[in-house]
Amino acid sequence: MEENAIQNPNKIFEIQRILEDEDLVAVHSRIQLQHNDTELAVMHILKFLQNKIIELWDFGQPVPKDIINENGMF
Repeated sequence: MEENAIQNPNKIFEIQRILEDEDLVAVHSRIQLQHNDTELAVMHILKFLQNKIIELWDFGQPVPKDIINENGMF
């Protein structure tokens, strides 16, 4: 993540929601790496043990310009 922050110093990262279930936390975010880049919908899932992250999964997809779902991705 530090390397990505160096490569994209003007990144826009907006947390939309955070969900917690015991030792698991999910973070749903909106990300734009560069000013005119496509927005991305990203989910990070973290597993904690004694207040430390021991596992991390993430996945994302570009936000389409035309969204059929009336609620959008966020």
